[in-house]
Amino acid sequence: MDRTSHALARNGEEGPAPWGEVVAGSGWCSGTLGELFQGPMERDGKLEIAIVSLPFGGRSTCRYVLDATARSPLGDGLENRPKTGRALEWLVAQHALRLPAGRWVFASDLEVGKGMASSTADIVAAIRCAGWIAGRRFRAHDVMSILRKVERSDSVFLGEAALYLSERHEVVVRFGRSLTYTAAYMVEPGVVDTEAMRDCLLAHYARHAPEYRHVLDGFLAAAVRRDARLVAEAATQSARLSQRCLPKRRFAALHSAMRVLRADGIFVAHTGSVAGYLYVRPPTPEHRAEIAAFFAALGESACFDQVGWFDA
Repeated sequence: MDRTSHALARNGEEGPAPWGEVVAGSGWCSGTLGELFQGPMERDGKLEIAIVSLPFGGRSTCRYVLDATARSPLGDGLENRPKTGRALEWLVAQHALRLPAGRWVFASDLEVGKGMASSTADIVAAIRCAGWIAGRRFRAHDVMSILRKVERSDSVFLGEAALYLSERHEVVVRFGRSLTYTAAYMVEPGVVDTEAMRDCLLAHYARHAPEYRHVLDGFLAAAVRRDARLVAEAATQSARLSQRCLPKRRFAALHSAMRVLRADGIFVAHTGSVAGYLYVRPPTPEHRAEIAAFFAALGESACFDQVGWFDA
């Protein structure tokens, strides 16, 4: 699979409505292939989960279709998305919004339970859609205030790379939009319950705090300088440490072939099933074929995508 879409538009708005529907609003949000870094950070005497999300071309989209038969004052269509429903309840109450009768329609490229931020992307897409309906554009701080009430999340809505406390919903450091790569990756079988992993992660982080501190210091130094290659090296170390908590079955093979395949680094979905290579310079067609053949020899399909933050 080879995606060419950019990671995040400036406004997160969707395109034209399908024929036969009267759409009051629409919105979208990118997902993520995991993280360049995930590890511990102490804040106010408490150990927090700090992440640097790695967005890609996959996304969740949301439309609000006018429907006079809708039963819920919040809009129908949220029965299978309880977190999105709770987020919209908070949003409507917090901003005194009034929605016309209608139903929410979702579509997504993001696999659930793989570390692609499918839940966060659904919520943010719906918030942006509600903003369109109300004639308002909700900013990052508005989104964070809602997510804080609902779930630990990725930072795909920020519009730039950042070190983000995923449960506290706090931006620690912003790195701008220059950390971009081509990713060659696989999605391993199995699903991961992100919420159920919380206590396991924090215990793991506490046991290995000095190693994580060293990796984070190196990551921050490289990211502040916008040194994509050194960031990729730090991402590899973060991925290596995560093997002790939620191992990827192909990590050892990826690591052993990294130099031969001329990768700048390895990344993973730390609480998911994605693993792959980072390339600062896009691989040539011949190089891609070499990478794909290696993945095939492992019994995996190679996917290629632009990852990081791009201008839309």
